[in-house]
Amino acid sequence: EVLPGEQAAARVRECLETGVPVYSTEAAGTLAARGMEDVLPVLPHAEALGSAWMALDTVRREELLAAPAEPLYVRAPHITSSKRPAWAVKA
Repeated sequence: EVLPGEQAAARVRECLETGVPVYSTEAAGTLAARGMEDVLPVLPHAEALGSAWMALDTVRREELLAAPAEPLYVRAPHITSSKRPAWAVKA
């Protein structure tokens, strides 16, 4: 979910207050500068991603494989819409 800064900070606080761990790929110093010291910095790597994939049940893996991979930044909501898909070749 893409949120404005204040709304994102409120959502993070809400999660932390209810005991839901929050992870970020931001460096610890960046998180501290934003007042988010309780957010856990993590760096994804192939072994962890593979383990997470293997931990999914077969039905969920099939659901994920049925749709093409899509980066978060091309999902709605957008400020502007693309004239063509990002992967399309300009003719």
